[in-house]
Amino acid sequence: MVGKKMQNERGMSTIEVITIVVISGILFATAVSRLKEDPARVQQRNAARVALRDFRYAQEMAITHGKAVRIEIQLDQNRYLVKWAKSGQFLKNPGGNGDFIRQFGKDAFLHVTLTGTDLETGNIVFGTSGKPFVGGQELQTAKTVLSLNSIHHLVVLPYTGRVKLLSNEITE
Repeated sequence: MVGKKMQNERGMSTIEVITIVVISGILFATAVSRLKEDPARVQQRNAARVALRDFRYAQEMAITHGKAVRIEIQLDQNRYLVKWAKSGQFLKNPGGNGDFIRQFGKDAFLHVTLTGTDLETGNIVFGTSGKPFVGGQELQTAKTVLSLNSIHHLVVLPYTGRVKLLSNEITE
């Protein structure tokens, strides 16, 4: 019985070893290429994700507090402001450090530029139910509320106010 068991046990074949080495090499090459990624692209992608969270946060605050929230997009100053719609007072930054002003073009977002919006007034308001309003009217069609480096686009859907991130970034 012991002799039979020993006959069935074998080491790895050459093909199995080569397969493992090839797969490991592919994984290693992928990891190294990610580490060497262009810092500007990384900043732009991160900024788009932060903006998405900020817009969703503004909507959540409107619903939670029962007070409309306005986001003022200032393309010429490369920033947006988040305020209570009625009083005009700033919401507190989610990090808890001052007024909610998201500035691009410096520090962690050095290579990020706000490049456009489909909002005629540059403002969007989330009502107490989370619905989006532009110019005092409920949003009727999907709008690109913010474009970053003409690559990443925040889109707000009508009625629900769902905020989505679309990207036309080319992956290499």
